[in-house]
Parts: sequence; C-alpha cells; structure tokens
Amino acid sequence: MKKSINSTTSRKKKLRLWKERINNMTRQDLSISYKSKRSEFPKKYRDWKFEDHKVRLFQEQTQGWVIDVAREIKDKEIGHADFAVLSILLSYFENIAKYKVGYIKTGKDGKSAFYFRKGIRMVFPRLKSSQKSKIQDLLYNQTRNGMYHVGLTGASVELDCIPSSALTFKDKRLIICPEKIIDEMQKHFDKYCTELKKPANKSLRSNFEKRAKFVWGVKK
Repeated sequence: MKKSINSTTSRKKKLRLWKERINNMTRQDLSISYKSKRSEFPKKYRDWKFEDHKVRLFQEQTQGWVIDVAREIKDKEIGHADFAVLSILLSYFENIAKYKVGYIKTGKDGKSAFYFRKGIRMVFPRLKSSQKSKIQDLLYNQTRNGMYHVGLTGASVELDCIPSSALTFKDKRLIICPEKIIDEMQKHFDKYCTELKKPANKSLRSNFEKRAKFVWGVKK
C-alpha cells in the first residue's frame, strides 16, 4: 500500500515538475513578433538596446502583424477581403501618432479622435486642404468607428480602387482603396523607423521610448 502511495506521489511530482518546465519554456520562447522570441531579448527591459531591441521589436510587430498581413491578404487575391484589409490598417493611424508624441493616457483621456486624425495627416500629408477635414471626419466617424463597432463603414464611405488615390472625396462621399493605403503606410512607417535610428532625433526617440514602455507594459 505504501509503495502504491509513494508511486502515485512520485508520478504527481514528476507531472508537476514537467508542467513547470513546459510553462517556463513557453514564457521564454513566446513569440513577441513574427521574427523574434522573448528568449532572444535580455530578461530585463533596462538592458535592452534602443535600436537592437526596442526599435527592432516595434518594427517587427507593426510590419509583421499589421502591414504585411494586410498586404498578404491582397496578394492572395482573396475575394471580398477589402473590408478585412481596411480593418487591419485602421489600427495604425492613432497608434503611430501617439508614438510620435509619446502619449500614454487611456480611456476618456485617450483622445482617440484627435490622434487618429493626426495619424491620417502624417501618412497622407498631401491631402487637399479643402478636403482634409471632411476626409478625416469620414475616416474616423464612418470608417474607423463603423468597422470597429458594427463591422461596416457608414453610408458615406465606399471602397473602390478605380480612383488614382488611396483616399478620394467626391460628391460628399469618401472613396477608399485599401491596397493603396498599404503602400502609403509602408512609406511612412519606413521613414519613421529610419528617423528613430538617428541619435540626433532625441525628442522623437524619447517619445517613442515613453510610448513603447506603455504599450509593452514596462513598469517604471
């Protein structure tokens, strides 16, 4: 009887230790981007290097989990996928604007509308001044809010890639071409990351660091 109890206890102990090892391996090898695992980075955030770890991770996450996914969907020519692509891309504008200024508040103080519009202007700096405000309003109110809250755009928004521009305001309607947004977004993202890697851009780098710590949940 004792032998049976000891044998059962031993098996339970081995099972517990095995589970602990699996959990530790999972935490250490967690994919933190489409390229990197947590074990490839120093354990403590304070030991992370600015370009080799912080900018690298930000770049890999945004490129691999947002821009590349949207582009892959388009490249595979999946039917009726424009709304899915648009939904993915809409997450970029507010976040990139907040990275640029180091904004870290949430909830009612998150200023989503303000920073979403700011992000639109950053990615599309050449919007016609006479149409800029209307395009931003329709992108936020009927596109961003529509997609995130009900899964569809508002009545004044349509998806069409016949126009030459990614965003076209015509006859009181906003015409969006998701695949052209990808190209403009890629240009902006590449430029932003290039600027981040320049030590002379102290304010830009400081704001990035502030926002990154907030997004990644790094405690002070």
